[in-house]
Order: sequence, then structure tokens, then C-alpha cells
Amino acid sequence: TVNGFTPVKLSREHHSGWRTSSHKGHVQNFYSSLEDLLNSGVPLERSLLIIKSTVRHTGFREVLKDIHTEVASGTSFAKALSHHPALFDPTSIRMIHAALEGGFLARACEEIAALHHHNAKIRQELLAASAYPAFLVMATFGISILLLTYFVPQFIPLFEDLAAAGQLPMSTRLLITTSNAIRGHIVASSILALASVWSLIHLYKQHRVRNYLFKYLTNLPLFGRLHLEIGLSRLSSLLSALLTNGITLETALRLCRGTTGHSQLEIVLTNASASVQQGGRLSACFREASFVPRDFVEALSIAETSNRMEHTLKRS
Repeated sequence: TVNGFTPVKLSREHHSGWRTSSHKGHVQNFYSSLEDLLNSGVPLERSLLIIKSTVRHTGFREVLKDIHTEVASGTSFAKALSHHPALFDPTSIRMIHAALEGGFLARACEEIAALHHHNAKIRQELLAASAYPAFLVMATFGISILLLTYFVPQFIPLFEDLAAAGQLPMSTRLLITTSNAIRGHIVASSILALASVWSLIHLYKQHRVRNYLFKYLTNLPLFGRLHLEIGLSRLSSLLSALLTNGITLETALRLCRGTTGHSQLEIVLTNASASVQQGGRLSACFREASFVPRDFVEALSIAETSNRMEHTLKRS
């Protein structure tokens, strides 16, 4: 009891420190610094302590302090990271988990840092490419509002006779009705527009909605191809690292599940894991998936035949 109050529930408070969109650079630097320290022979716990002492951002320093405390108390590094989902994505956490089992944590940190850098570059390119279309959409919306609230009302008196005779076209009547509605309820229209934007943003934050949207975008020619290439790159890098460090193919495939970020590729990976366990060939499972590029499948088949899969995947 403290000051007359008795606690009924105790739980760890996890700090995010800032919004998700502003932490990308800090997380990438964290993985890069951790890779350098681990390659220099510094233990994980000591490495986390050193990185924490060099971070200037208060929020991120608190997160690293929490992670260091958990690791020092015996908690798995991957599990400690998973307690901060706003900062560390599930794909990176699964890669860390696989690296801990395979004993190549430094290599995994290097791969994750490179992946963050690659994703940041893609985001910048997408933002640059969408800036002009976004400007056109906003300009079109603004001009439309100006036409409906100022110019259209100037011509309404000219159409009164036609409207009274019932000879006004449907499109013109709809335009006049919309203009009157916006001018008569300008405040309500503004609130409705803002509420619609807020609702769309809120829906996008929902996990199911975002997954459905992402699954739809995956089927688009350009975005889908790019998403698949990223997934295959993640799979190749991690699978190569696991096999290089002496992990069996069956175990490696199990550890790779959930790291690609591609739903269809995850299904192929699950089937491949079961097939390899029964003595099947990995390339045969990928060959059955029509969306996987043929050159990747052929390279995988040659790697199996030559028994140099880890080297082939590293070059893929």
C-alpha cells in the first residue's frame, strides 16, 4: 500500500516515444550499430547498453533501456523487440528469432538494416512519384468547389425558365442541386469532408483492412511484381544465411515462414516445408506456383542439383 492506495494490477509500460512514421532512421541506425558491435566481438547485452548510451532521442533511449533490461533478465532478444511493435516490425523480429537459433545475429542485423534502407528508398521514390498526381487531385478538388460555390450560382437564374418547364437536363439539375447543397450547408459539407478523410485514415490503420488492401494491390502489375521481388529477396537472404550456418533445410524453411511479408509466398513456403519434410524437392513446390518467376525456380533447381543452395540463394 502506497499513500493509502493498494495496487490491484501491475504491468510493464512500453514506451514508443513518438509516432511510427518518425522512427525509421533511428531503427535503421540501431541495427547498423548492433551489427558493428557484434562483429567486433561485443556481447549482445553490452552492445545494447553501449547503443543506449549514444542515442540522443529520449523516447528511443527509453525503448532501448527497456529492451536491455529484458535481455539482461534472460528474455529472448526477439521477444523483447516484439514488445514494441510500433518500432520493430514482425518481419524483422522473425529474422532476429531465426538468427538467434542459427547463431548469425550480426548477419541478420546487417540484412535488416539493408532492408530498412531499401524500403526507405522505395518510400522516397513513391512519394516523389505521387507528389504531382496528389497536387493535381487537390487542385481539381479546389477548382470544383470554387465552380460549385461561385460560378455555377451566377448561371442559375438563366435556367429558371427551363427548370419551370421541366426541360432542364438531368446533369444540369444535379449540378445545380449540388451547388445549392454546398452553399447552403458549407459548414456541414466541410465537416463531412473532414470526417470522410478521417474515416479513411482510421480504416487504413485497421490490420484487416490494410491486409485486404495490400492483397488487392499485390495483384496489380507494377506493385505486385515489386512486392514479390522484395519477398523473394528476403527469403533468399535469410535462407542462405541459415543454410550457411549449418541449419537444415527443413528447419530453415520453418524459421523463414513469416519473414517474406508476401501472403501468397508464405503459403508456398508452408507447403514447401511440409514437402521437404517428406523428402520432396524445394524447387518443385515453387514451380507449382505460377506467380513465382521462372528464373528463380530454375536457379533453385540447379542449386539443389549441385548441392550449393546457400551460395546460389546468396546471389539471387
